[in-house]
Amino acid sequence: MQNGYPPLLETEQEACPGSPTGTRVELFLDSHCVAGELRYPGPPRRLVDILNAVESAIIALYNGELEGRFHVDEAPRRFPVIHVRRDAILLAVPRGGPAPRFSPFEAVAKVPVPATIVLPGFEVTGNVHLPPNADLTLASLLASGRFIPLTDATIVAAQQGRTWRGPIVVANLARAQVYASRMP
Repeated sequence: MQNGYPPLLETEQEACPGSPTGTRVELFLDSHCVAGELRYPGPPRRLVDILNAVESAIIALYNGELEGRFHVDEAPRRFPVIHVRRDAILLAVPRGGPAPRFSPFEAVAKVPVPATIVLPGFEVTGNVHLPPNADLTLASLLASGRFIPLTDATIVAAQQGRTWRGPIVVANLARAQVYASRMP
């Protein structure tokens, strides 16, 4: 163990020389939820930026928990490392502290736009952030296949009717079935 963390896999050691930065995250998959520490090189970043920067097909979560979405009465199983296919992620929710702060010079001006994204088993409503005066008839976010954050979000599980609310939810547009938005 290095720095009190489980050892990194060889490929991760090459990608992250030195001590990696970590953030707690919960990932919603088709049939399971996975929670753990997502480690990455460099300074603190937003979860959406981390997920969009991952070039590997696999994401490793450390000190993780795995639970079935349809067996809520069962206790989560704990593992030192859980590997998740990046393409299997439907939604990601940051579970760490506050989001990192950035210089206003790094930000691109955007406006909140109410939106709904439907993924297998979930419907997410909240605000996506688009450039001012974006033409919503031409802004085909589904074509991007990237992760996108929704703020002031509500997640509804289709089969269970369970509802979660959070300040930020990150949706995988590669898995989205429907995207609908309207200017406020």
